[in-house]
Amino acid sequence: MTQSLLISAFTMINSIMLSNLPDSDALVGAVGMAGQLGWLLNILIFGIVSGAAVFISQYWGIKDLGGVHRSFGLALISGAVISFAFTCAGLFMAEPVMRLWLSLNNGNDVTAYMDAGTAYLRIVCFGYMGIAFQLVFSAVLRSTEQVKLPMVSGIMAASTDVLLNYLFIYKMGMGVRGAALGTAIACWISPATLFFLSLKRRNLLIAPLSALFRWPRGFVKSYFSTSLPVLLNELFWALGGIGYKLIISNRDPQFYSAMSVCFSVDGFLFAFYIGIGHACTVIVGKSVGAGDRERSLRDARRFTRIQPALGVIVGMLLLTMRDVFLLPFGITEETRAMARSILMVTAFVTTFRSISFICIVGIFRASGDTRAGLIYDTASVWLFALPVTFFSAYVLRLPLIWVFVSMVFVEEGIKSILCLRRFKSGKWYMPVTAGARAAAAAEE
Repeated sequence: MTQSLLISAFTMINSIMLSNLPDSDALVGAVGMAGQLGWLLNILIFGIVSGAAVFISQYWGIKDLGGVHRSFGLALISGAVISFAFTCAGLFMAEPVMRLWLSLNNGNDVTAYMDAGTAYLRIVCFGYMGIAFQLVFSAVLRSTEQVKLPMVSGIMAASTDVLLNYLFIYKMGMGVRGAALGTAIACWISPATLFFLSLKRRNLLIAPLSALFRWPRGFVKSYFSTSLPVLLNELFWALGGIGYKLIISNRDPQFYSAMSVCFSVDGFLFAFYIGIGHACTVIVGKSVGAGDRERSLRDARRFTRIQPALGVIVGMLLLTMRDVFLLPFGITEETRAMARSILMVTAFVTTFRSISFICIVGIFRASGDTRAGLIYDTASVWLFALPVTFFSAYVLRLPLIWVFVSMVFVEEGIKSILCLRRFKSGKWYMPVTAGARAAAAAEE
């Protein structure tokens, strides 16, 4: 949880500092739009490491260190390739990327958005590969029950981000470019810290290249047949999220700016869910890997009680303290009023989000059932929530806060129902490694 809170603090820190500059609404909106490329990268890398965590946690359950290293190697290569492609896109295609977000703004004056967003994107993209390495390294350590090192590296990265952003934005007067430069540098602090601390401790991150990149016949196919649904799951969900934001920004760029602020706050609090989700992946995956079906079921049931309870607490915190969370942002009073309403809606939907998140990301993936999440996420977003959002925004012409209500409750409500039905059926128990399947068969 601590590590996730620190990572999510990156976006919030940038938004707070930029919101206290002149023309703050335009700057926050522009960085929010430019940040969608990095957000999409985070989602894809999260999909890669989630797929890898299925194998790593199950291999760890039967103490197959060779399997852990092979899974680590594949995740590392995959993350490096994807992050390099995103770096090139940010560096050489910054203007087309920004035009994508701004293309539906009905002729509004978006020059400030374009200039600030393009400048931000061309600098921050140099941190993308650092993000990939940090996520892969952290996933390997967490999945093998070494959780303190990622937390330490997260503290160092977040501290660096705060100091550099303050220095570049305010002391050196670099504005949005300073925010991008500070974040890009901070993105490399965490993986560098993890690597050098691992060298000292000789943990699982330090292994011969032959152990990481020599894969037996059939391993790559098995790995990607399980991991690819996770990657597609995150990709389609992320594209759906971009679709929501394009619909909103088309109607009112100011409401989109308010959403950008709220997503910073919500992302900070959502770190609690992510922490519990990672813990669920490790604990349930380890039990599945050991072939202990009964223990896997018990652990999973506990998490389906813990996560919704946490969702209620987070929702109450967000509802009662939303003015406090918005206090550091130097936004206009009109934008602040919009943000208060958005956070209120977000507070009421937290329990639904917690149910679907723990089922899909924590339980189903850890046990090897990666296709269920792909189907449920894709269907709830693309078949239901996106069409309802578009219809309410452009056909019914509802106020945007009600468009937002329809968007979040349709997606999360449908998804939660599907996830609970799948969980109760027990069909999600699907060991992916040969050792785990053999252990499960022996137990039966």
